[in-house]
Amino acid sequence: MRERSPYCRRLALVLTLAAAATAAHARPVDHASTPTRYLGRGVDSGLVTVANPLDGRLYSAWAYRAGSETDIAVSVLGANGMWSEPVFLGYSDGLSQIEPALAFDAAGNLYIAHAIQETGALVVSRLAAGATRLSSQVQVSAPGERASSPTLMPTESALVIGYRVGGRVVLRMISLTATSHPFGIQDGPDGFPPTRSETEGDETEPVTGIGL
Repeated sequence: MRERSPYCRRLALVLTLAAAATAAHARPVDHASTPTRYLGRGVDSGLVTVANPLDGRLYSAWAYRAGSETDIAVSVLGANGMWSEPVFLGYSDGLSQIEPALAFDAAGNLYIAHAIQETGALVVSRLAAGATRLSSQVQVSAPGERASSPTLMPTESALVIGYRVGGRVVLRMISLTATSHPFGIQDGPDGFPPTRSETEGDETEPVTGIGL
């Protein structure tokens, strides 16, 4: 058998670490519990749900039909058992945001990825632990790629983003330990319930984007 190249070994290591971290931070999710505003039945689509590792609260995202476009709706299940009114990504921008993906890291930072139907771009935003406003979007797909089916896999030191381009799988990695911070500007939608009671304790964590 031919020995695997250093790139293949590195790729296997990244996937192993990502899978281990995802399993470690995941909590059981009751998929029977769906947000009040999620219609399904051919109207809304792509519902994904993830639990915050700090307090167990559920966050759901889906592609919400809004007239001739779709926006990404994000809703939170409160302690009273009621889902919050959704916060919309891409509201009334003339584009269709599709295929959302959600993931928490161990510190309680929420990452939200989605594709844009018209351009094929894949973007990621971060809701820092304790914050109520999303960061600006970071495009992770390369120019000209038509990305689909995103998956987010946080580890202790990086956010691994997997997605499809045609019949192949692409991986990108955003370092969570470097000196620059692509999620540092909070100019995204506001109105999220804080992800924990403390106020934005890790808002200035350094993050850098690099490609595999």
